[in-house]
Amino acid sequence: MLKNRFLFLALLFVCSLNVFALDSEKLFEEGNQFYNNQKYVEADSVYSTIDTAGFYSSELYFNLGNTNYKLGNIAKTIYNYERALKLAPGNEDVIHNLKIANELLSDKNTINASKRIDDLIYTSIKSTTNFWAIFSISLFILGSLFILVFFIVKTTKQKKLSFYLGMAFYIFGIITIYLASLQYNKQTSIEYGIIYKPFVELKTEPSTNSNVAFVLHEGTKVKVLNQNSDWYEISFNNGQIAWIEKTKLEVF
Repeated sequence: MLKNRFLFLALLFVCSLNVFALDSEKLFEEGNQFYNNQKYVEADSVYSTIDTAGFYSSELYFNLGNTNYKLGNIAKTIYNYERALKLAPGNEDVIHNLKIANELLSDKNTINASKRIDDLIYTSIKSTTNFWAIFSISLFILGSLFILVFFIVKTTKQKKLSFYLGMAFYIFGIITIYLASLQYNKQTSIEYGIIYKPFVELKTEPSTNSNVAFVLHEGTKVKVLNQNSDWYEISFNNGQIAWIEKTKLEVF
């Protein structure tokens, strides 16, 4: 009887932790309905709300890219397709749409179509870092409850069952912590950026008074090499290196 109460409380706790994820899923479906009804401004607002709240997925970024393409926001289109591709490397739908969007650019972008083993791992981890962190906490709590049951029950069979279940939850908890760290590192690493201004004069040094190295246009993708408090050092397709003010670049 006591064991059943522990199980009930544990399941109740785990279910309560999933409320926020369910809310984001409802919002995502609402955004999809707006998009399907060609209400692109409303769809963009809903998708952006999910994004701002810290929930992310390749599907969310892909839909944001599609929505901004319909709205004619080329820089945001490229930016969100690239973010989708970062979480799901080799995704054919994202690559196809990104190629179409790139045709509208003055400065053509390269597309990462990699399908390395580590890329496939990142692609398979579709949930957010928050989800994996909450899930791992839930597993550790469940594991601890079963270990507590181990000390309470009397029979050998019950002790073995509760001990093995407790250890299994601990092991799965460790695995989910590893998945959370992978996803967090992938999501927070800054590798590239998209220019959001109609055109930008890139500088030879991180100073507004320095010489102009070259000019790039809206939607252009650059690789981030270095940064200081106000500037990013970037490189463009053919190896050109320059500095750009942080306010003029959206990084991912």
